[in-house]
Amino acid sequence: FVFIQEPGMCESEILKKFVQIVPSLYNPDYNETCKANWKWMEEFQSSNEAWIVCFQVMKTGVSEEITFYAALTLQTKIRYEIENMPISQQNEIFGFLVEYLKEYRPKMKITREICIALAKIAVKCPEWVNAFAHVVRELGLIRTSSTNYEDFGPEKSIVYFISEYADGIQDVGATRKDQIRLELGTSFEDISKMLEYFLNLFSSDLNYSKLIYKTFGELVATGSFLFDKVVESSVFQNIMLSISSYGSVDLDIINICAQAFNDCISLLIFNDQTERAGYYEKFQTFSSKLFPIALTATENSDYEYLKCLMEIHLALLDGFEEEVINDAQFNDCHIFLDVVSRICDFNDARLLFETFNFWIDFTTHVINSVFNQTFLYPFFEKYGNICIHQIYKKMPVEMEYINETLYVLDNNDVTDFRIQSLGTLISLFSIIDPANYYNLVMSHIKTGQLNILQMEASLYFLLGVLPSCKNLNFDDLIQIILSFSADSPKLLLETS
Repeated sequence: FVFIQEPGMCESEILKKFVQIVPSLYNPDYNETCKANWKWMEEFQSSNEAWIVCFQVMKTGVSEEITFYAALTLQTKIRYEIENMPISQQNEIFGFLVEYLKEYRPKMKITREICIALAKIAVKCPEWVNAFAHVVRELGLIRTSSTNYEDFGPEKSIVYFISEYADGIQDVGATRKDQIRLELGTSFEDISKMLEYFLNLFSSDLNYSKLIYKTFGELVATGSFLFDKVVESSVFQNIMLSISSYGSVDLDIINICAQAFNDCISLLIFNDQTERAGYYEKFQTFSSKLFPIALTATENSDYEYLKCLMEIHLALLDGFEEEVINDAQFNDCHIFLDVVSRICDFNDARLLFETFNFWIDFTTHVINSVFNQTFLYPFFEKYGNICIHQIYKKMPVEMEYINETLYVLDNNDVTDFRIQSLGTLISLFSIIDPANYYNLVMSHIKTGQLNILQMEASLYFLLGVLPSCKNLNFDDLIQIILSFSADSPKLLLETS
């Protein structure tokens, strides 16, 4: 883009026009004048002049909305241009932004844009060693006496900066990520204590609490920290406490904590067996506490919370797969698997959807690596029974659920999912004698009372059974299939 400067315009005139145009951009009526102003603004934001003009606008403090737009413009330019600028200019821009916060202490909506800009500079500029610690220190030195929620606060600005820094790490190349991991890895205790302090400080503020938990998870997901350090930290203990405080903690907080929990468990791939000793038992205890809560959530039909528990246990099973298999050989019930099965028994096919990929991976692992799998039969049989229960008892048929069930084939996503579900069923029936399932499904089909969805689901389910069935007479199934008329729904005929 090239800035199309009006004839004879100098920087002061550009600044004046910027100040005039910004209020019109908030106009809900998108007329020709507004359209022309947007075009001018887009060209302005792509220009070199935008840097100095925005600096001047922010220092003059014309109005909050105009200052905000100037900060937004700077943040956008930094996002796309900072990497290609000389180090001296990068330092100059950083210096201006920090000094601006110190001197003007703007409203938090403006501060947030500046913190995003600082985070982009810190993440994208490899020459700036220990940028993370530098910015946090500079922001922490700013003092304010205001307690107004909308006013500037150093703690709030640090939370925003760390959050944007963590988010921005995902967008840089492998070399830069390695540099950042090394820098963060030596600072985990300081970062953890700082986030713990902020959690206590903003304990009554839902938005900041969510942001802090989300940030912790994103920082952990970079792989910068050791697993034992993370799970022993106070922030992680707070995460587990929030997850297990069903009914007394906001569900949004629980959702975010569940994701952060899974990010922490994913660190296991970076740790060898000796470093994870003892943690398996700790998470078994945690899972045991969640089991009765899962029963309560089932009674309340709380899909969102059960989905959180499902994701947590899938992460635990993935992280501790070897321990689970070895431990299950000596126990009639394994708590991780039992929680997953119990949640699936909550009559909602969406939760089955969440677990199918897991069962594919887990059954394949068991079949390939464990000589005697009989100790896992109860879990697989229970899962098969749940599938059948979903088909015939309380399968959701409301239109908003239709694409989320495993029984309806009407778009590519659901098609792929059903192919995966078939693989899962085949895995299950290669372990368990399928005759009982075949006979149970056929007994429902023979009633003649199934709707089209249930009939199609039944046939699809049998597709998973037939390859493993031996010494069964399929004549009754063949007769039912031959009885379908040519004007039956296409999906039913295709499945037949």
